[in-house]
Amino acid sequence: MHPETRHLFVYGWLLFPTIVQALTSRHFQRLPARLDGFRRYAVKQTVSTPAAAADATPPVSATTVPALPIPALMADAKACTHGVLLLDVDANSLAMLDVFEEVDSGLYKRHSVRVFADNQWF
Repeated sequence: MHPETRHLFVYGWLLFPTIVQALTSRHFQRLPARLDGFRRYAVKQTVSTPAAAADATPPVSATTVPALPIPALMADAKACTHGVLLLDVDANSLAMLDVFEEVDSGLYKRHSVRVFADNQWF
């Protein structure tokens, strides 16, 4: 690992290389990885659509529709979560991924963890 980079364990939408590349304009080396002591959950969400103007054609009313679930982790000593370890992620890319994960909302928090990948602990 280079001094200006860090490895990043991902387990949800960032498992898709195309998403990571679209956000960072970078392609990172990836290793299948396992995080012990955490269980992945799918948090359901809904999206409210605003009502259209009265003159909309065809008329549309406000609705609530299901949205894709948000992957989340919770501590569970008996569980493990499989994901991917992104290697040597630079600070600018990490900042872009934090924006995608809405780290400023307080719902997502990045923590230092140990993961097993490539027959070793990281």
